Amino acid sequence: MFANPIFLYATLAGAIPILVHLIFRRRRTALDLPTLMFLQRVQMKLASRKRLKEVLLLALRALALIFLALALARPGFHSAGGATGSAAADCVLILDNSASMGLKSAGGTRLEAARLHASAVLASLGNFGRAAILTTVPSDATAQVSTFGGDKEKLSKALQAIQPTDGTGTLIGTLARAGELLESSSAPNREIFLISDFQKNAFNDEPGLKSATASLPPRTSAFLCPVPGGAPENNLSLIGVATDPRPKVAGRHISVVARIKNNSRRELSTAVNLILNTLPQAQAHVTVQPGAIQDVPLPLTLGQEGFAAGEVKLDADDALYDNTWPFCIDVRGPIRLLVISAAAERREELEDSFYLRKALDPTGDGRLSGIRVTHVTQQNAPQINLGQIDGVILCGCTALPAPTIKLLDDFLERGGGMIVFAGRQDAALGANHPLRMYLGGTIAGELKITGEQPPLGLRAAQSASPYFDDSRSLDGRVEFKEVSVFKALKVEPARDAAILAEYSDGHAALLSYARGKGRVLWWTLNPNGDDSNLPLMPDFLSLLHCSVSVLCKAQSQPLECKAGQPLSLDFSKLVPVMPGAVTLFDPDQKSFAIPVVDGRLSWRDTGRAGIYRLQAAFTGSVDGKDKGKPAFFPGGFAITPDPLESEPEYLSAEEAKRAISLKDATIIPAGTDAAPLIAASRQGRELFGIFLFAALTMVLAEAMLANMLGTRKK
Repeated sequence: MFANPIFLYATLAGAIPILVHLIFRRRRTALDLPTLMFLQRVQMKLASRKRLKEVLLLALRALALIFLALALARPGFHSAGGATGSAAADCVLILDNSASMGLKSAGGTRLEAARLHASAVLASLGNFGRAAILTTVPSDATAQVSTFGGDKEKLSKALQAIQPTDGTGTLIGTLARAGELLESSSAPNREIFLISDFQKNAFNDEPGLKSATASLPPRTSAFLCPVPGGAPENNLSLIGVATDPRPKVAGRHISVVARIKNNSRRELSTAVNLILNTLPQAQAHVTVQPGAIQDVPLPLTLGQEGFAAGEVKLDADDALYDNTWPFCIDVRGPIRLLVISAAAERREELEDSFYLRKALDPTGDGRLSGIRVTHVTQQNAPQINLGQIDGVILCGCTALPAPTIKLLDDFLERGGGMIVFAGRQDAALGANHPLRMYLGGTIAGELKITGEQPPLGLRAAQSASPYFDDSRSLDGRVEFKEVSVFKALKVEPARDAAILAEYSDGHAALLSYARGKGRVLWWTLNPNGDDSNLPLMPDFLSLLHCSVSVLCKAQSQPLECKAGQPLSLDFSKLVPVMPGAVTLFDPDQKSFAIPVVDGRLSWRDTGRAGIYRLQAAFTGSVDGKDKGKPAFFPGGFAITPDPLESEPEYLSAEEAKRAISLKDATIIPAGTDAAPLIAASRQGRELFGIFLFAALTMVLAEAMLANMLGTRKK
């Protein structure tokens, strides 16, 4: 086996002395002289001896070159039995740098213990061994040593630069990368070292792990190096933070819900602090039972418009990495909503859109709900300006002027959102009826409850619809309890329409379908309070606000990802003109540029939790104004801790060995001298020195023989 087989081609250099001899040897002509006939036999005998020595000299020169080439190829051999451990090896060190590796024990952090393991491996490599260092969570510290190299000083510096992260990372991807490296190696020994605390969550995907280890080359020696670990005794962890899904409007009061889990075996208490833009906002004190999860609501008043960075903090405990949860909020101005209704033929409180407008904007100025409503009748609709409008609601309209229809069509084509409520007399549609133009199905008649018939109920047809999100908990849903419907349209949905809500008899109540780049929500009932009690129910307000927020693209969708997971940000959805690069500011305000390729930003170094701010300069304008002038897009995203890192379950080295299907792996316990175990596993001997010695011997013999021949000539 050869570590550098490319040098085997250099053995052809052994033919050089022979070629030189054949090219430059003298051509002699034989002459028979009678006077030398008695000396001929003696001379031929001497000539034969001389030719033998010259051939030997030629062979020594050729062998010297061949042995030197073999020495450079670094040959080795495998033995069936024990080993001396002196063979060269290429090894891959996989260091677990997940959040749990930052936990402290008696001798320091777990990562410090892992470094001691790795240093012992590097020391065992000798002069000709090579190593590559990989981490479970991508790290800049190993960028220069992620391929095989023999510079031990460089490897040691990279090892010391690795720090614990706030994520879990992926062991599957790291094992696959290690397999690729070892496959490219031709060393006599190929080795892989996994140094970890073996937290259980990293081994959940056993099929994926077994597939990754199956890709390791044959005769790869595997080593599992556990570091002292176990679950911390006192640990309350933040496993999630949710904000009100409705629009984050400046000056509005919202709720931030922190979800806390007790990973300990005893009752623990903590203060929960809410901070926004470095300023304290709210505090709560909670006590959590062992193993329990508790949601803690925290009130927050939003400040001025723009990007806001927040975090929820717990009191310090044994695991610091899960005591802080960053989040970001895009604070905006009120949603500008246009309500178009039929002509007001009755008192205002009896007008079809009255309850609707009060639910959307109770105060009339948008301060309470974050929605500012402008109301016009269908006769005055041609005078409207949709340039400053975020969304449109048609409520009981019977006809719309042609200019208004053109404006609404353009509004939807550009990506606007519209909600249509059925009118009182919509069973028979006119040629210019709004429902004919914005129809999500075919009207098949009317649902009308009369006499002793029980009213229809209402239920969600899609429990995961974003239009039904409720802010009362992290995963609550609107349930439409005690809703009674007496009159509605009977509709057969179009093929491309989605049913979001339905009546208790199975007929569609709320349809959603795309129109151009926009979307239309169509209610088959009228919100006047006579046909149904839905407008009077508390859930209607939540549903209406969520629907408006989604349609108007005002629902806050903060950019975030878990620590250790790759981030991919599509800029084409945020800005009209793609920037060529963005400037990223980390939590320490250190800045660096990240390229944007095809409108998408991709970033892998997400190991540290915190708020990361983005600044992207481009030509254009975010809101469509001042086109052609330089514009600036500020914003950011949150990298959150991985809740899996707070799970208190760990595997033993034997359990980890079975989980990743490495039955022949050698376990190196913490505190054990790794050198003998590593040396005992290596088979074969490095033959570099033998061939180099042989080459030097040939050179020395050639010199002595050449000197001998030269002396005889004299």
